[in-house]
Amino acid sequence: MIDKLFSNVIAYSHRFLIFFNRQLRFRKILIVSGLVGGLIFTSVLFLFLLVLGGTFGSIPTREELRLAENPVASEVYSADSVLLGRYFIQERSDIRYDQLPSHVVSALLSAEDIRFYNHNGIDYRSLGRVLFKNILLQNDAFGGGSTLTQQLVKNLYPRKRYRIFSVPINKIREMIVASRLEKVYDKNTLLALYLNTVPFGDNTYGIEAAAQRFFSSSTETFRWIRVLY
Repeated sequence: MIDKLFSNVIAYSHRFLIFFNRQLRFRKILIVSGLVGGLIFTSVLFLFLLVLGGTFGSIPTREELRLAENPVASEVYSADSVLLGRYFIQERSDIRYDQLPSHVVSALLSAEDIRFYNHNGIDYRSLGRVLFKNILLQNDAFGGGSTLTQQLVKNLYPRKRYRIFSVPINKIREMIVASRLEKVYDKNTLLALYLNTVPFGDNTYGIEAAAQRFFSSSTETFRWIRVLY
């Protein structure tokens, strides 16, 4: 049976080569482009199914994402409500969306994800731009194409290293989890979650912790416009 299958493969390959050699140059280019495109699409689809199936590690379910929490600092107060100290592994203080100044939100979206309120966690326009300009033109000045939701996933679930294909595996994983996050939380909650997970250096995470640590102020009262612009 194997011999018959091998013979059929050889026969079809021979017929294809005869057909290919009879074509005009332009048609040959189209045929080769179609074959290469089909191979790439099939490979990406196969890798996507492997990631979705948990081959490279389990993917958080919607129920697990609903329970996702950031570790926050423990604060100790005196009897007269004076802060005595903060104890933490990661210095972090969460903040709600309604506590965020509007210009902070506007600046964030302008810089990171202008179509944040129009996509479901994956910005296909940015993804197409990255594939064309970053990969084909080898110009990485146009960004990575990740949405704020995908960056949030990266903050909540840090990337892993694999023997091969680490970048595409992590990208696909982030796209899947981002899509699930968008079905669990509304856009404003996702924005707040993102700003609560952003690292600001010196073991400080989140915009509120950064305001307290570096400017001795709160997010609501500090004039962020001096920093953002």
